[in-house]
Amino acid sequence: MNFLNRPKKQETKLKCPSCGVEFIPISYDLISEDEPSHNDLAYQLKSDKLPGFNMRIYPFTFISKYWITFCPECGYILRYVAEIGKKQLLEKVEGRTPRGNINEFSKHYQFEFIEYDPPCKDLFDYYKEKFELLIEHITTSLEKVYISDWSTLYKEWEANKIDSFKFLIRFMSTLDHYIKSVSKEDLKENKMPEKIKSLPLSHEIKDNLIKVNNLRNRIVHEGYEISNEDELLTLDTFRTLMYEIIEQRLKALNLKEEKLPENFNLIEQRQFYYFIQGVIQNKIGKLFNFKDMSIQFSIPLVKRLGIYADYREFKNYE
Repeated sequence: MNFLNRPKKQETKLKCPSCGVEFIPISYDLISEDEPSHNDLAYQLKSDKLPGFNMRIYPFTFISKYWITFCPECGYILRYVAEIGKKQLLEKVEGRTPRGNINEFSKHYQFEFIEYDPPCKDLFDYYKEKFELLIEHITTSLEKVYISDWSTLYKEWEANKIDSFKFLIRFMSTLDHYIKSVSKEDLKENKMPEKIKSLPLSHEIKDNLIKVNNLRNRIVHEGYEISNEDELLTLDTFRTLMYEIIEQRLKALNLKEEKLPENFNLIEQRQFYYFIQGVIQNKIGKLFNFKDMSIQFSIPLVKRLGIYADYREFKNYE
């Protein structure tokens, strides 16, 4: 029940009743009144002409919480109802009287509390929506290249759930699945080296992928035993492949062009980049726990994306 008929937060502005400026609130504070006792709320009806006569009447509503913000132009304080206690009739009372019950004209009532949103969004609401949308775009973009499958494969090897031989076999199998998903041509009849060459990757990573595929064939068909050098090649190739795939997906999002509206001056653009950078580092860090992850993977990645920001460079850094 919306007693005030106030809609949920809207993409509108407040108008200061003092100076007339329209503005988006920076934030709201929620202020709670000390919960009054029933005696504090009641109006006492007494009469000197009727000694001993004392009747209590309770208000229909009372404000228990309110939102508070201010005009950035003149500092005028604006308040809006956040919670109202509304007197409700208890139709039937059996046995013990309910807690919080009040009696008025031989009828039983309780106060029902109704909550209300602020009248419009504040800057933090807009920031939150912006960041949540970015997180969704980043996550969706990475899932299109089966990033969860790559991550699961690596984590199982890292946890010693599979050995290097199984890791290599599944690596090539997942690669084949990935190629089918991104290729615009029907490569079903092509051999694996030809499929690898069709990928939009650097020549170095394609050459190494072909080497790993040849290694896979030798193990499967010739009984070759994988060496430490082979294992290092496989893992280094896997890591480099993940880097190139992730970079391609994130570059397509044009994260460097993400801007906040001009009137959203609560943070600087480089601070905004820093938040995006944090999202990427957190997301990738949970997917892959490569050695020296930050220095050799995450930071070079965000630098190539053009969104690297060192917190020490912020204007307000102390």
